[in-house]
Amino acid sequence: MALATSSTEQVPTAEDERKSRHRFLELVSEHKRARTELKLLCSQLNYLENEYREGATLQAHQPEGIQEPQVLPYAKISCRFLCNKVMTRLPRELRDLVFNILLQSCRHNEQSITELLPWETAISMDNRKLGMSAYDQWLFMHIWKQEFIGDAMFTELMEAWYKTTEFFAWDCPEVSYFLREKNKLATLNYQVVRKVNFSIKAYNLDGQGYCGYDDMLKIFDALPTLFSMTKATIKLDYESVYDYTGNYDWLRDVELIDGMMEVFSPVLETLTQLQQAGHTVHLHVDGIRVKCAEFSCQDIRKSIERDQEAMLDWVDRDLGL
Repeated sequence: MALATSSTEQVPTAEDERKSRHRFLELVSEHKRARTELKLLCSQLNYLENEYREGATLQAHQPEGIQEPQVLPYAKISCRFLCNKVMTRLPRELRDLVFNILLQSCRHNEQSITELLPWETAISMDNRKLGMSAYDQWLFMHIWKQEFIGDAMFTELMEAWYKTTEFFAWDCPEVSYFLREKNKLATLNYQVVRKVNFSIKAYNLDGQGYCGYDDMLKIFDALPTLFSMTKATIKLDYESVYDYTGNYDWLRDVELIDGMMEVFSPVLETLTQLQQAGHTVHLHVDGIRVKCAEFSCQDIRKSIERDQEAMLDWVDRDLGL
């Protein structure tokens, strides 16, 4: 016979269950309302986008300025109204989804650091200079002009753009662009940049001309300070040779690889510092990914040698040798 035991556990009453069910049904109802409202907002955005597309097409076949007085005030008010709904009624997670959709329409995934930023493009819209269609002009204006979307949405959209864009810098002139004070503090918002891709070629490092060896070393010495504010993915493509004829003899040239290592070695300490600071550093040397905890000539050589034989076998098969 089981012994009866006393317990202080509170058993829910019917009233407790009723109140709990009521709270749950309220949550379900609120969730349904939110989903319905989001669908309605998406439908309104699609409607406006189609309307603007038709308006831009019509304007392209009309004398300049006829459509603008009628369309712009309506577009401005409508955009501000919808954007205010997005900012006040949607949580940040859903707003980020909306921002990603808008940014995809601008084809923003990659950006050279010397190109105009999208909001700069919106300020000086001239499709003859920028090679844009009339619809693309309207798209940029409605997405990036603050009077259309409001200050709050502009700030969050700009932050999303920095986070999801991969910035490219090719050789010394563009790399040095990162280090200019006015760009570091204003034009490029390094607090939210997540992806940077540098491309360095050995024939520039070998001399003191167009992109001299000393200039490049100064740039790499400054990079740890530049990226101290955020955790970024930093990709460096280092190319020792450029041979458009498909000549892979350099893979068998030990002396050439020795020279490449000698030229490249001063930047390895900088890359190691960046990696130790929490950045993700991807190093590619002549198309070969170098994977190591610390970047040193010895580790890079070992990594290259591990892949070199397989690459040479592939080259021989490709050439029918």
